Amino acid sequence: MDRHRDKADQKFQRKALQVQEAQSRVMEYAKPLGTEEVPLSQCCGRVLAEQLRAPHPFPAFNRSGMDGYALRAADTLSCNAGEPVWLEVIDNIPCGAVASAEIKEGTAARIMTGAQVPQGADTVVMIEITESREYDGKTYVGLRKPQQPGSNITPVGFELQEGELVLPAGRTIAAGDIAVLAAFGFPVVKVQRRPKVAVFATGTELLEIDEPLQPGKIRNSNSPMLEALVREAGGEAVMLGTIADDLELARSRVQMALENYDLVITTGGVSVGDYDIMGDLVREKSGEMLFNKVTMRPGSVTTAAVRGASCCLHCRVIPEPAL
Repeated sequence: MDRHRDKADQKFQRKALQVQEAQSRVMEYAKPLGTEEVPLSQCCGRVLAEQLRAPHPFPAFNRSGMDGYALRAADTLSCNAGEPVWLEVIDNIPCGAVASAEIKEGTAARIMTGAQVPQGADTVVMIEITESREYDGKTYVGLRKPQQPGSNITPVGFELQEGELVLPAGRTIAAGDIAVLAAFGFPVVKVQRRPKVAVFATGTELLEIDEPLQPGKIRNSNSPMLEALVREAGGEAVMLGTIADDLELARSRVQMALENYDLVITTGGVSVGDYDIMGDLVREKSGEMLFNKVTMRPGSVTTAAVRGASCCLHCRVIPEPAL
Protein backbone atom coordinates (compact mmCIF):
# COMPACT_ATOMS: atom_id res chain seq x y z
CA MET A 1 0.00 0.00 0.00
CA ASP A 2 2.81 2.40 0.92
CA ARG A 3 4.66 1.45 -2.27
CA HIS A 4 1.58 2.31 -4.32
CA ARG A 5 1.29 5.64 -2.51
CA ASP A 6 4.97 6.43 -3.16
CA LYS A 7 4.53 5.75 -6.89
CA ALA A 8 1.45 7.93 -6.96
CA ASP A 9 3.31 10.73 -5.21
CA GLN A 10 6.09 10.51 -7.79
CA LYS A 11 3.63 10.47 -10.68
CA PHE A 12 1.69 13.48 -9.42
CA GLN A 13 4.79 15.17 -7.97
CA ARG A 14 3.37 15.28 -4.50
CA LYS A 15 5.53 16.64 -1.70
CA ALA A 16 3.99 16.54 1.74
CA LEU A 17 4.10 19.68 3.88
CA GLN A 18 3.61 20.05 7.60
CA VAL A 19 0.21 21.51 8.45
CA GLN A 20 1.74 24.74 9.78
CA GLU A 21 3.74 25.26 6.56
CA ALA A 22 0.65 24.62 4.41
CA GLN A 23 -1.33 27.13 6.44
CA SER A 24 1.48 29.66 6.14
CA ARG A 25 1.56 29.36 2.34
CA VAL A 26 -2.16 29.95 2.09
CA MET A 27 -2.07 32.89 4.49
CA GLU A 28 0.49 34.69 2.32
CA TYR A 29 -2.40 35.37 -0.04
CA ALA A 30 -4.85 36.51 2.62
CA LYS A 31 -5.64 40.18 2.09
CA PRO A 32 -8.20 42.57 3.56
CA LEU A 33 -11.36 42.61 1.45
CA GLY A 34 -12.51 46.16 2.02
CA THR A 35 -15.19 47.43 4.34
CA GLU A 36 -18.94 47.74 4.56
CA GLU A 37 -21.42 49.36 6.91
CA VAL A 38 -23.90 47.19 8.75
CA PRO A 39 -26.66 47.95 11.26
CA LEU A 40 -25.69 47.60 14.91
CA SER A 41 -28.03 44.63 15.25
CA GLN A 42 -26.01 42.71 12.63
CA CYS A 43 -22.44 43.51 13.67
CA CYS A 44 -21.89 40.98 16.46
CA GLY A 45 -19.01 38.71 15.47
CA ARG A 46 -17.83 41.10 12.76
CA VAL A 47 -14.38 42.73 12.72
CA LEU A 48 -14.42 46.47 13.36
CA ALA A 49 -12.83 48.32 10.44
CA GLU A 50 -12.09 51.61 12.18
CA GLN A 51 -11.41 52.84 15.67
CA LEU A 52 -14.37 54.44 17.35
CA ARG A 53 -14.02 57.38 19.72
CA ALA A 54 -16.53 58.74 22.19
CA PRO A 55 -18.71 61.43 20.56
CA HIS A 56 -19.60 62.66 24.04
CA PRO A 57 -18.51 62.02 27.62
CA PHE A 58 -19.96 59.03 29.45
CA PRO A 59 -21.91 59.56 31.53
CA ALA A 60 -23.01 62.74 29.81
CA PHE A 61 -24.26 64.25 33.10
CA ASN A 62 -23.60 63.95 36.80
CA ARG A 63 -25.46 60.74 37.61
CA SER A 64 -27.01 59.68 40.88
CA GLY A 65 -25.78 56.35 42.20
CA MET A 66 -28.53 55.98 44.78
CA ASP A 67 -32.21 56.39 45.47
CA GLY A 68 -32.18 59.24 47.95
CA TYR A 69 -31.84 63.01 48.14
CA ALA A 70 -29.63 65.40 46.18
CA LEU A 71 -28.41 68.30 48.30
CA ARG A 72 -25.49 70.54 49.25
CA ALA A 73 -22.96 68.87 51.55
CA ALA A 74 -22.33 72.23 53.24
CA ASP A 75 -25.91 72.21 54.55
CA THR A 76 -25.18 69.10 56.63
CA LEU A 77 -22.10 70.35 58.50
CA SER A 78 -24.13 71.23 61.61
CA CYS A 79 -25.72 67.77 61.84
CA ASN A 80 -25.47 65.79 65.05
CA ALA A 81 -27.38 62.90 66.59
CA GLY A 82 -29.41 65.16 68.83
CA GLU A 83 -30.35 67.92 66.42
CA PRO A 84 -30.84 66.87 62.77
CA VAL A 85 -30.72 69.36 59.93
CA TRP A 86 -33.99 69.70 58.05
CA LEU A 87 -33.97 70.61 54.33
CA GLU A 88 -37.00 71.50 52.26
CA VAL A 89 -37.68 69.00 49.44
CA ILE A 90 -38.40 71.17 46.40
CA ASP A 91 -38.28 68.61 43.56
CA ASN A 92 -38.74 64.95 42.66
CA ILE A 93 -36.42 63.67 39.93
CA PRO A 94 -37.13 60.21 38.45
CA CYS A 95 -34.62 58.54 36.15
CA GLY A 96 -34.77 60.18 32.71
CA ALA A 97 -36.13 63.46 34.00
CA VAL A 98 -34.43 66.83 34.43
CA ALA A 99 -34.66 68.90 37.60
CA SER A 100 -37.16 71.74 37.58
CA ALA A 101 -35.31 73.78 40.19
CA GLU A 102 -31.75 74.51 41.28
CA ILE A 103 -30.69 73.25 44.69
CA LYS A 104 -29.89 76.21 46.93
CA GLU A 105 -29.08 76.58 50.62
CA GLY A 106 -31.57 74.76 52.79
CA THR A 107 -33.16 72.70 49.98
CA ALA A 108 -32.95 69.16 48.59
CA ALA A 109 -34.49 67.08 45.83
CA ARG A 110 -35.80 63.52 45.90
CA ILE A 111 -33.81 61.60 43.26
CA MET A 112 -33.69 58.10 41.80
CA THR A 113 -30.73 55.94 40.79
CA GLY A 114 -29.39 56.96 37.39
CA ALA A 115 -31.11 60.34 37.33
CA GLN A 116 -29.32 63.58 36.53
CA VAL A 117 -28.15 65.38 39.66
CA PRO A 118 -29.68 68.86 39.77
CA GLN A 119 -27.67 72.04 39.50
CA GLY A 120 -26.38 73.21 42.89
CA ALA A 121 -26.31 69.76 44.50
CA ASP A 122 -22.93 68.18 45.18
CA THR A 123 -23.89 65.01 47.04
CA VAL A 124 -26.59 62.33 47.09
CA VAL A 125 -27.69 60.85 50.41
CA MET A 126 -29.19 57.37 50.44
CA ILE A 127 -32.78 57.30 51.57
CA GLU A 128 -32.08 54.77 54.36
CA ILE A 129 -30.15 57.31 56.48
CA THR A 130 -32.75 60.06 56.21
CA GLU A 131 -36.05 60.83 57.87
CA SER A 132 -38.91 62.94 56.57
CA ARG A 133 -41.75 65.06 57.87
CA GLU A 134 -44.55 67.30 56.63
CA TYR A 135 -44.94 70.83 57.97
CA ASP A 136 -47.14 73.65 56.80
CA GLY A 137 -47.86 71.85 53.52
CA LYS A 138 -44.20 71.26 52.73
CA THR A 139 -42.00 68.14 52.82
CA TYR A 140 -38.70 68.16 54.66
CA VAL A 141 -35.84 65.62 54.80
CA GLY A 142 -33.75 65.31 57.95
CA LEU A 143 -30.14 64.17 58.35
CA ARG A 144 -28.22 63.47 61.55
CA LYS A 145 -24.74 63.02 60.03
CA PRO A 146 -22.56 65.39 57.96
CA GLN A 147 -22.10 64.37 54.30
CA GLN A 148 -19.06 64.62 52.04
CA PRO A 149 -19.18 66.39 48.66
CA GLY A 150 -19.28 64.01 45.70
CA SER A 151 -20.79 61.07 47.58
CA ASN A 152 -22.92 58.71 45.46
CA ILE A 153 -22.45 60.83 42.31
CA THR A 154 -20.82 59.58 39.11
CA PRO A 155 -19.39 62.72 37.52
CA VAL A 156 -19.57 63.64 33.84
CA GLY A 157 -17.03 61.64 31.80
CA PHE A 158 -16.08 59.35 34.68
CA GLU A 159 -16.01 56.30 32.39
CA LEU A 160 -14.94 57.97 29.14
CA GLN A 161 -14.21 61.52 28.15
CA GLU A 162 -15.26 62.89 24.76
CA GLY A 163 -12.73 61.80 22.13
CA GLU A 164 -11.35 58.85 24.10
CA LEU A 165 -11.11 55.45 22.42
CA VAL A 166 -14.26 53.37 22.67
CA LEU A 167 -13.25 50.34 20.57
CA PRO A 168 -10.06 49.77 18.51
CA ALA A 169 -9.98 48.84 14.84
CA GLY A 170 -9.56 45.12 14.28
CA ARG A 171 -11.62 44.10 17.30
CA THR A 172 -14.09 41.28 16.86
CA ILE A 173 -17.33 42.77 18.11
CA ALA A 174 -18.84 40.85 21.02
CA ALA A 175 -22.23 41.13 22.74
CA GLY A 176 -20.86 43.49 25.41
CA ASP A 177 -19.45 45.75 22.69
CA ILE A 178 -22.94 46.04 21.23
CA ALA A 179 -24.11 47.65 24.47
CA VAL A 180 -21.17 50.08 24.39
CA LEU A 181 -21.86 51.06 20.77
CA ALA A 182 -25.53 51.53 21.53
CA ALA A 183 -24.73 53.71 24.56
CA PHE A 184 -22.66 56.01 22.37
CA GLY A 185 -25.24 56.18 19.60
CA PHE A 186 -23.62 54.16 16.80
CA PRO A 187 -26.61 52.77 14.83
CA VAL A 188 -24.37 51.74 11.91
CA VAL A 189 -20.88 50.25 12.21
CA LYS A 190 -18.11 49.99 9.60
CA VAL A 191 -16.74 46.43 9.54
CA GLN A 192 -14.42 44.35 7.39
CA ARG A 193 -16.23 42.65 4.55
CA ARG A 194 -16.65 38.94 5.02
CA PRO A 195 -15.10 36.73 2.33
CA LYS A 196 -17.62 35.09 0.03
CA VAL A 197 -16.64 31.44 -0.14
CA ALA A 198 -17.94 29.18 -2.90
CA VAL A 199 -18.28 25.53 -1.91
CA PHE A 200 -18.42 22.64 -4.39
CA ALA A 201 -18.51 18.89 -3.92
CA THR A 202 -17.27 16.67 -6.74
CA GLY A 203 -18.25 13.15 -7.59
CA THR A 204 -20.88 11.45 -9.73
CA GLU A 205 -21.64 9.24 -6.74
CA LEU A 206 -23.05 12.08 -4.64
CA LEU A 207 -26.69 12.49 -3.66
CA GLU A 208 -28.29 15.49 -2.00
CA ILE A 209 -29.15 14.96 1.66
CA ASP A 210 -32.88 14.83 0.99
CA GLU A 211 -32.58 12.16 -1.72
CA PRO A 212 -33.21 8.48 -1.00
CA LEU A 213 -30.21 6.21 -1.08
CA GLN A 214 -29.42 4.53 -4.38
CA PRO A 215 -27.11 1.62 -5.19
CA GLY A 216 -23.49 2.79 -5.30
CA LYS A 217 -24.37 6.33 -4.18
CA ILE A 218 -23.66 8.29 -1.01
CA ARG A 219 -25.12 11.51 0.32
CA ASN A 220 -23.10 14.72 0.13
CA SER A 221 -22.07 15.18 3.77
CA ASN A 222 -18.94 17.29 3.21
CA SER A 223 -20.68 20.36 1.81
CA PRO A 224 -22.91 21.01 4.85
CA MET A 225 -19.87 20.57 7.09
CA LEU A 226 -17.83 23.03 5.01
CA GLU A 227 -20.70 25.50 5.02
CA ALA A 228 -20.78 25.38 8.82
CA LEU A 229 -16.98 25.73 9.07
CA VAL A 230 -16.96 28.74 6.75
CA ARG A 231 -19.63 30.46 8.81
CA GLU A 232 -17.86 29.53 12.03
CA ALA A 233 -14.68 31.16 10.68
CA GLY A 234 -16.55 34.36 9.78
CA GLY A 235 -17.09 33.86 6.04
CA GLU A 236 -20.21 33.82 3.90
CA ALA A 237 -20.68 30.36 2.42
CA VAL A 238 -22.20 30.14 -1.05
CA MET A 239 -23.27 26.58 -1.81
CA LEU A 240 -22.86 25.75 -5.49
CA GLY A 241 -23.92 22.12 -5.46
CA THR A 242 -22.06 19.17 -6.88
CA ILE A 243 -19.91 18.64 -9.95
CA ALA A 244 -19.96 15.33 -11.79
CA ASP A 245 -16.67 13.70 -12.75
CA ASP A 246 -16.25 15.72 -15.92
CA LEU A 247 -13.08 17.80 -16.34
CA GLU A 248 -14.55 20.37 -18.77
CA LEU A 249 -17.59 20.89 -16.59
CA ALA A 250 -15.41 21.27 -13.51
CA ARG A 251 -13.13 23.73 -15.28
CA SER A 252 -15.98 25.99 -16.37
CA ARG A 253 -17.77 25.96 -13.02
CA VAL A 254 -14.65 26.55 -10.97
CA GLN A 255 -13.58 29.37 -13.30
CA MET A 256 -16.99 30.96 -12.88
CA ALA A 257 -16.64 30.71 -9.11
CA LEU A 258 -13.14 32.21 -9.17
CA GLU A 259 -14.46 35.21 -11.06
CA ASN A 260 -17.30 35.83 -8.62
CA TYR A 261 -16.11 34.78 -5.17
CA ASP A 262 -13.14 35.41 -2.92
CA LEU A 263 -12.41 31.80 -2.14
CA VAL A 264 -13.37 28.49 -3.74
CA ILE A 265 -13.43 25.27 -1.75
CA THR A 266 -14.00 21.92 -3.40
CA THR A 267 -14.14 18.57 -1.73
CA GLY A 268 -13.31 15.25 -3.38
CA GLY A 269 -11.68 14.49 -6.69
CA VAL A 270 -8.12 15.43 -5.78
CA SER A 271 -6.54 12.05 -5.13
CA VAL A 272 -5.03 9.69 -7.74
CA GLY A 273 -8.07 7.79 -8.98
CA ASP A 274 -9.05 7.69 -12.65
CA TYR A 275 -12.00 10.02 -11.99
CA ASP A 276 -10.34 12.43 -9.55
CA ILE A 277 -10.73 15.33 -11.95
CA MET A 278 -9.96 18.13 -9.47
CA GLY A 279 -6.41 16.86 -9.19
CA ASP A 280 -6.07 17.23 -12.95
CA LEU A 281 -7.60 20.69 -12.83
CA VAL A 282 -5.29 22.15 -10.19
CA ARG A 283 -2.23 20.68 -11.95
CA GLU A 284 -2.97 22.72 -15.05
CA LYS A 285 -0.59 25.64 -15.64
CA SER A 286 -3.27 28.29 -15.22
CA GLY A 287 -2.29 29.06 -11.64
CA GLU A 288 0.31 28.58 -8.93
CA MET A 289 0.28 25.34 -6.96
CA LEU A 290 0.90 26.03 -3.28
CA PHE A 291 0.89 22.42 -2.15
CA ASN A 292 -0.81 19.15 -2.96
CA LYS A 293 -0.17 17.02 0.09
CA VAL A 294 -0.22 17.68 3.83
CA THR A 295 1.08 15.48 6.63
CA MET A 296 -2.26 14.88 8.32
CA ARG A 297 -4.81 12.12 8.58
CA PRO A 298 -7.43 12.26 7.28
CA GLY A 299 -7.03 14.69 4.40
CA SER A 300 -3.40 14.14 3.38
CA VAL A 301 -4.17 14.99 -0.27
CA THR A 302 -5.46 18.47 0.62
CA THR A 303 -4.39 20.74 -2.23
CA ALA A 304 -4.21 24.48 -2.62
CA ALA A 305 -3.59 26.57 -5.74
CA VAL A 306 -3.79 30.26 -6.52
CA ARG A 307 -5.24 31.89 -9.60
CA GLY A 308 -5.49 35.57 -10.27
CA ALA A 309 -2.69 36.42 -7.84
CA SER A 310 -2.35 39.87 -9.38
CA CYS A 311 -5.57 40.88 -7.61
CA CYS A 312 -4.31 42.47 -4.41
CA LEU A 313 -7.58 42.33 -2.47
CA HIS A 314 -8.92 38.93 -3.40
CA CYS A 315 -6.92 35.73 -3.12
CA ARG A 316 -8.03 32.85 -5.33
CA VAL A 317 -7.23 29.74 -3.33
CA ILE A 318 -8.69 26.29 -3.98
CA PRO A 319 -8.24 24.03 -0.92
CA GLU A 320 -9.38 20.44 -1.35
CA PRO A 321 -10.46 18.93 1.99
CA ALA A 322 -10.93 15.17 1.95
CA LEU A 323 -12.61 12.91 4.44
